[in-house]
Amino acid sequence: ELKDHGQYEKAIEYYERFINHEDVWEEEKIRACINMAFCYRSLGNIEKEIETLIRSIQYDVPRPEVSCRMGDLYLERKLYDKAIMWYQFALMVDTSNIQGIVQKPYSTWYPYLQLCVCHWHKGDKELAVEYNKKAKEYRPNDPSVLYNEEFFKKYFEEQNNEK
Repeated sequence: ELKDHGQYEKAIEYYERFINHEDVWEEEKIRACINMAFCYRSLGNIEKEIETLIRSIQYDVPRPEVSCRMGDLYLERKLYDKAIMWYQFALMVDTSNIQGIVQKPYSTWYPYLQLCVCHWHKGDKELAVEYNKKAKEYRPNDPSVLYNEEFFKKYFEEQNNEK
């Protein structure tokens, strides 16, 4: 409630109490870390956001949502190799074994779309196209995927015309 109403400092305080309580299920601690990281982001404290996302990993393998959020943080900073690593982690997790809440986009189309962006910026155009195709398998009518397709088509046509 506190997080949803923008009372981030108070929410962080209660998430800390909750996480430190010994009778809390690990899945709930992971979710609390994810929510607390959101609060830190909303407050503009990126370092604490990272610290809290990493903290969730002490309870179990990184959740795809955590991995994608870490990837997003590095992508925002144009640290593409680090972002790629985190998006790859998101795709590696077997979500069928997760007992808690699973946000499907973070283990399907979203990391593929972000990998497309990272590889494009790194100069690996063909791999960017391949990742966009993988994202399209999950979301064939997604505006970002369709935009990328059109962008790639125009880009490669221009490249061929220049030759």
